[in-house]
Amino acid sequence: MGDGANAFGATFQESMGMPPLAHDAKNDVLEALIRWVEDDVAPERITAVHYENNNVTDGISFTRPICKYPASPRYTSGNPNDAGSFSCV
Repeated sequence: MGDGANAFGATFQESMGMPPLAHDAKNDVLEALIRWVEDDVAPERITAVHYENNNVTDGISFTRPICKYPASPRYTSGNPNDAGSFSCV
């Protein structure tokens, strides 16, 4: 199966401000939860990332969407290492 995207922004991660883990509801699980509770806006998808060698300083290997259940990510077109190339279906 290979490596999967295993990081999706959270306050404990040391990737503060490093793309794509901006601290917003699209990239940060805690921010998404806060927006859902306080503004009644449930997340449709959150972007997760896999770092080279599982090390933030080695750079990003690829990003993937985590889709709202029951949807699953499906590659549509473009760069297969970019979450923007996937749709939640």
